[in-house]
Amino acid sequence: MKRLSGNEFMPADRFAELPARDLHCLQENFRAWRGEIPAAGRPGMRGMPRPKWTYTQSARTTAREKMKKVFILAVLSSLLLAQAAVCADLGNIGATYPVVERDALSEIEERAKAVDWGKAFDPKRTRERIQNYRPEGMEALPAAKKDRVFQVDVSYTLDFDIPDGRGGILYLRGFSFNPLAHVFLPNILVVIDGGNERQIEWFKASSYAKDHRVMLLLCGGPYTRVMEKLKRPAFYADARIVKRFQLKAVPAVIVQKGTVMEVREYALDDKGQKKRK
Repeated sequence: MKRLSGNEFMPADRFAELPARDLHCLQENFRAWRGEIPAAGRPGMRGMPRPKWTYTQSARTTAREKMKKVFILAVLSSLLLAQAAVCADLGNIGATYPVVERDALSEIEERAKAVDWGKAFDPKRTRERIQNYRPEGMEALPAAKKDRVFQVDVSYTLDFDIPDGRGGILYLRGFSFNPLAHVFLPNILVVIDGGNERQIEWFKASSYAKDHRVMLLLCGGPYTRVMEKLKRPAFYADARIVKRFQLKAVPAVIVQKGTVMEVREYALDDKGQKKRK
């Protein structure tokens, strides 16, 4: 059998044609390479000629790797050529028309120059608008003429079905839900008329003025003046709050009592104090 030089390779399918002596030599060299036996003490290897061939992949596998490299180079080349084509100037195709619309930025600048900004942002006028602000639909409530205590059920009843998203019904129409059965409202709502001096003085002298749980609501009067006088935040009681808690007169105090809201209306005398019974 012809031996191969150091630069030549033998396919794997030709191992069966090797003489027994060369095959044994190959096995011992492979075991020594893996560290299973020492290289110097390999039995039966003294004087045995070293084979001049080396194992490699088949010609079919080598051709497949070459085709893979060629394919990768072709793809990279096409990507580079496509990018260059995007940047190319293709010229004019078809009829072109001039832009007749005005430049938007130029039109904005022109209109901005025509506005009297000193009048549009007059500090005095802006301050008056803030001070005289009133929410839309706010109802002015009269002063209470007698003390009154009543309870309000805040339960909500559905007037339509709520589907569950799977063809069924999650909550049927008529289902009633009371949020106070699940949560507790820590705040105390105090409603007064911000334009009534007696009610302002009553709140200032009451224990509610120093209670951090109190939220002050106004059904009238300028809120900025009330905040400056009482040194605390104040908010407006809009029509939804008035309707929800069935308010008829002020001052009124609203607190949670179990699963209902308790409303107390107080009648005040000329000095801003609660009338004696």
